[in-house]
Amino acid sequence: MEWLSNKAVVRKVRKEKYLIQEGDVQHPENVSNVIVENEIDVASIKPYCSKEAWKAVISLMKKKKKNTIWICPTCNYQIEERPSILCDSCLVLHHMDCVKTKEHSKHWFCDKCYANFK
Repeated sequence: MEWLSNKAVVRKVRKEKYLIQEGDVQHPENVSNVIVENEIDVASIKPYCSKEAWKAVISLMKKKKKNTIWICPTCNYQIEERPSILCDSCLVLHHMDCVKTKEHSKHWFCDKCYANFK
């Protein structure tokens, strides 16, 4: 939910039963590309959105899907055809060879997120 809005709005949703409003939805350029990945269930936040906010989320998703280019943060090259892996925490794609892993595991965390868990 926080990817589409901000921490203050998410707190209001959780504590005050606030409905996300259209103005609370971030602009597409401020939202991570990962939001368009199949693993992300954006529909799960629909009950927390006003009708106008949900329309804004759908519009944002369409724009993101149309303009998404994935860049590996390790090498700064496009993901494209090389095998990649998605961090379970920050949901950023990395080339598998850049992070020195050969197979997909059930759960994988990039070095930055792994360090935050310690």
